[in-house]
Amino acid sequence: MAIDRHSLADWLLPHCEPGTASVMYPKGKRDGPGWVNGEADVARAIAAYRAGALGDEKFSSITQDGKKYVIAGGTLMGLVPHRDGTVARFCMDFDDHDGDGGNVHLAEAVDHFLGATSIKFSSKSGKGLHCYYALAEPLEVDKFVEWAKAWGFNKRGDIECFPKTQKRTQVWLPNEPNDQGGDTYRGGSLEDAVVDKLPPAPTRRLNKATLDFLRGFVAKGYRNDALNKAAYHCAKQRMPESEAGKLCGRASGLCGLLDEEADRHPAVQGPGRRDGPAVGMAVPEGDRSQDPGRRVPVGRGAGWTRP
Repeated sequence: MAIDRHSLADWLLPHCEPGTASVMYPKGKRDGPGWVNGEADVARAIAAYRAGALGDEKFSSITQDGKKYVIAGGTLMGLVPHRDGTVARFCMDFDDHDGDGGNVHLAEAVDHFLGATSIKFSSKSGKGLHCYYALAEPLEVDKFVEWAKAWGFNKRGDIECFPKTQKRTQVWLPNEPNDQGGDTYRGGSLEDAVVDKLPPAPTRRLNKATLDFLRGFVAKGYRNDALNKAAYHCAKQRMPESEAGKLCGRASGLCGLLDEEADRHPAVQGPGRRDGPAVGMAVPEGDRSQDPGRRVPVGRGAGWTRP
């Protein structure tokens, strides 16, 4: 059953801050966000959004340094996706700013990584994608932010994950569908969007290539090479052997490596051993995986199989 913007808002609102919201409005030559404060004004903004009349409302606000300003002509409504210090709903934002597809193709892989099927709406431009999830067990905001950071989300050029901070951070709601294909429901259900448990975050700081593999983003033909490099990097970062083995084993399943093939990779030999970290002995997936100088690309939807 299709989900419209109203039912999405109903699903999000009980888990969002009631006294703070964001409204995008014209600021000179460009639009920018303004903050609506107080439960009465937030309720008024939400009512206007539901009626398709957000642009007709005005809200008095104030900057952090005490400067007053007025929000008028609003074009987008944003909610703060945490309440009473906990997160129960979150959003992954995939962008295509340059017209080359950006990271939108990774939405399916993120669903697989999280073990849930998100509720998907296209962005206003029709090129990006907003994916909404629920947590079966709400998590403290600071722990959620740390989890997202440890997995590489919100880093420059990576997928954005909201909430980003313990403070003001907004998830934009879709408007009515437009002629560019924007703000359009693309799939998912309220039931299937529930994440039973977030994947445990790495306890060591890892580079992007390793995180991409561990999140299941590597394309077929490059997976063995990515696994070797990830195992080596985990050992270099002095990650416990048991943790590295679990992370690399799960990632092998996420990106479609066969179990018997992944078993040929000794994930990490303890960093204290004299023989050092192992880089694996898997069967190559073709000439591309044998060239260590080649950049490992992220997958584009093909080759992912659920364990």
